[in-house]
Amino acid sequence: MPPAATPPTSTRAGCSFRDAHGGQSPQARLGEWHANFILGFTLDAAGIRAEIAHGQFTVVGRTELHGQQAVELKINVPPSNEAPPHVTAARLWVDATTYLPMRQFLRMSNGEQNVTDYTFLPPTAENLAKLRPEIPAGYAKADRTQVIGPKPETIQG
Repeated sequence: MPPAATPPTSTRAGCSFRDAHGGQSPQARLGEWHANFILGFTLDAAGIRAEIAHGQFTVVGRTELHGQQAVELKINVPPSNEAPPHVTAARLWVDATTYLPMRQFLRMSNGEQNVTDYTFLPPTAENLAKLRPEIPAGYAKADRTQVIGPKPETIQG
């Protein structure tokens, strides 16, 4: 019997994630979007440790995931009066040594579930170089007033 197919993987800032939806559906980025914009934490080691310290995450215990030692965290989702769908339960598994995310599970109020697996590229010189933007020739740094511009006029109607 051939091995199960691996869903496509997307890479962003040295972190790749894949999910059961093939990586291209709106649900594919739900875990990352939800963490950053709804729950207000970042999926990096410092952000995860800070959320444990502040009580946003509760340590469930140590486990093994993909052959690596992991720590399972319950994300303490506040009650919501939002119209569905909204997150009703969330778990995060992090590497026991680095505290980088390994997997995230979300259960929505409409019954949908989303599992996102995270993998990280090794911090080689070549991979780190991918994180440095290439500024095209002819571009200059603009100060804040150049970016914002003048205050628009209000037209009374």
